[in-house]
Amino acid sequence: MPHEPFADLVAGVEDVDGHQLGLGFVGAAVPEHLPHRFGRGIELDLVMVFLHTGQRTTRRDPAATVARVTMKLPIIDADGHVMEPFDLWDDRLAEEYRDRAWKRIKTADGEHVSFLGHATGFEWSVGSLCTPGALSANGRLDRDLDTEVDRGASDPVRRIELMDEQGVGVSVLFPTMTLGLDDIPGAGFRAADARAYNSWIADFCGHDPIRLRFASVLPLVDVPWALAEIERAVDDGATTVMLSPIPTPDGRDLGSTDFDPVWSALVEAGLPAVVHASNPASPALGMRHLWRNRAQWQMGVPFQLQLAAMYVIDGRVLVRHPDLHVGFFEGDVGWCCHTGSAASTRPITRWPSWRRLRSAARSSSSWRSA
Repeated sequence: MPHEPFADLVAGVEDVDGHQLGLGFVGAAVPEHLPHRFGRGIELDLVMVFLHTGQRTTRRDPAATVARVTMKLPIIDADGHVMEPFDLWDDRLAEEYRDRAWKRIKTADGEHVSFLGHATGFEWSVGSLCTPGALSANGRLDRDLDTEVDRGASDPVRRIELMDEQGVGVSVLFPTMTLGLDDIPGAGFRAADARAYNSWIADFCGHDPIRLRFASVLPLVDVPWALAEIERAVDDGATTVMLSPIPTPDGRDLGSTDFDPVWSALVEAGLPAVVHASNPASPALGMRHLWRNRAQWQMGVPFQLQLAAMYVIDGRVLVRHPDLHVGFFEGDVGWCCHTGSAASTRPITRWPSWRRLRSAARSSSSWRSA
């Protein structure tokens, strides 16, 4: 029988051959500690083979019994997002930096958003920014954050209600406004902003720490600070840490050995790293002049992740830290085949500083591990 908290995952069994069958999971591992509440989940109609002998067999084997099993499995949303309330920075950011933090002011002619003390040039409203599909061809760029965005974007109680309605069992949450963390000048301001967000999201997920999981944002410009923040993230219950594809303004990439203490700390803590794409027009990426219209999102987002993935592989990060897990989020997956294949067939010869990495060019095994 399934473990007791998951007895309802098997909704029914039809004995095709007239035999009385025991129940069991085939090819599915469900954590035993998760609670018995997942919304409606996904119903799967599976044809499963039960063995009389307890050994592996095929459906054509007369020793096997074929049963149709309807299972109800929870959805795990691995890349959910929250919309940070704008008073977060007033309440949690160190006072010396508050005048440069994100601000949103409503006026008769709309909203005005500023960052670093200057008005932003967004062509979309904040409400549209945090609404799925709003930036698509058929979307709207003028959604109002206060009246047209579900409060589940910022309210954990409502978020759980939405998850129940949508059948989502667990959601791992990432920021929206704080995706631009690496555009913040100065290590002190950047660290203070990260800590303000990490404190808020830990409290948000504290409403239901089993179903609401979070990534602590981790700027890498100050490695000793990052190491301390990893310890804090573990204490707060973080599921992962979020890194930028281009983590520092001084040119160091994710393959730099300067970050080895960070990778070691993550392995020791049992936390994976997630490299999450940011706005391709982010000044930190240095590619703002390239993006026009759809190219900004269709090309700019996966391009960031290709860069980050190749830096990790060519920098031999996975060789030095074989137990490290790194994810690359919000850039689709179509680029993976080309990037993984090219990594095995195109040696690194052009730049002298990279010639020492020639052996890393045969990196298909590392890519599969990644």
